[in-house]
Amino acid sequence: MARMSRYLLGYDIRVGFSAFADGHWDARKRAVFLLNPEICSPASVDPWIWPSIFRYLHLYQSPIVTPHQGAIAMEPTNFEHSVTCLWPDLEAMNACIADHAVTFPVVPVAIVLHGADAQLQSDHTVAVLDSDRMRAAPPDNWTSLGYDVADQGLTSGLSNSGYNAAEKLDWQRTWAPRLNDCGLFTTADDAEKFVQACDARVPEHAPFFTYELVVDPSAI
Repeated sequence: MARMSRYLLGYDIRVGFSAFADGHWDARKRAVFLLNPEICSPASVDPWIWPSIFRYLHLYQSPIVTPHQGAIAMEPTNFEHSVTCLWPDLEAMNACIADHAVTFPVVPVAIVLHGADAQLQSDHTVAVLDSDRMRAAPPDNWTSLGYDVADQGLTSGLSNSGYNAAEKLDWQRTWAPRLNDCGLFTTADDAEKFVQACDARVPEHAPFFTYELVVDPSAI
């Protein structure tokens, strides 16, 4: 078996679950996108599933396309930040949020990429894996929410790739029991198996990768 490694991609601040779940996830959307529609507040690396409080101006020129109201409009600070829309530095992110009056609950999150070394040698991945953060890790007191499966642009193959009625039941039987209360895989092994399934099911977004979401427990 290939050796699996963990790489800290960066940090983000996501909207607190209570601040977006009801309005963001109606019954129709749950039926199409979630393998377990009963999950109260799906978590994801994908900011269109779990919104970021930041609106990056190179992506979202107009507030009309902002995933939620009250986003902090900003420009990326460097190349990696521009590509991933993640903060490479936790202190810089915290300093930014301290300068703004945020009136809704938020959750600081670290996104950690899992994969075999050979799998992570694409031009894109090499470009965004900073050598210092490859050796770094989220704060020791932060806790893992679980594992998502997404493409290199963080579009989730788990909760942002609609399931049609013909395939939904089979996929639910196989995968839904392996998801936790946040709609994430409880183990990296299950996520890696889902990576292979997503590569075959959604080839236009392949290759998919396993991402771990690690959060500040005081915010959830």
